[in-house]
Amino acid sequence: MKTFFLKNFLKNWKQVGSITPSSRFLTSKMLEPIDFSKAKTLVELGPGTGVFTKEVLCRMRLDASLIALETNHEFVEQLKKIKDKRLVMVEISAGNLSTVLGGKKVDVIISGIPFSAIKKEIREQMLYEIKKNLKNTGIFIQFQYSLGLHKLLNKIFNNRVKISFVSLNIPPAFVYVCTPE
Repeated sequence: MKTFFLKNFLKNWKQVGSITPSSRFLTSKMLEPIDFSKAKTLVELGPGTGVFTKEVLCRMRLDASLIALETNHEFVEQLKKIKDKRLVMVEISAGNLSTVLGGKKVDVIISGIPFSAIKKEIREQMLYEIKKNLKNTGIFIQFQYSLGLHKLLNKIFNNRVKISFVSLNIPPAFVYVCTPE
């Protein structure tokens, strides 16, 4: 799986963002803020090879659903191998989140999108789109390899952003936890 991931990174580093899948330490930190006993509709943006996806499915309620948006066709093919009726795979950009959800608000959005590789205007538009699709009690969890997104997230989420650091990941990562209210 690591060679598959590296190959995709070398092919399109702006889309993949890292040379290796996320560690179990980053996975744990990303999923820590989620109350899986209450979350019914979860979204994953840029699931890659499914490191978070598989763990989310293990923790989710039986009546919950996970909608995963991924643009890399090779990753989508890998994700389709996960046999769980609660997983809805959509091969589309996260910028189309509102279209995919059709007006439905969600409990949780997790993301591994490498926002630093996206043009500023598109990045900001996507983050407003994410906030718009969260329930008032929802939560957005994003990891990045720098603090470059902090100022923009504070602006969009009205300073309701918490940051933690995961050193045991290649590369080390920052986890942003944002709430709309």
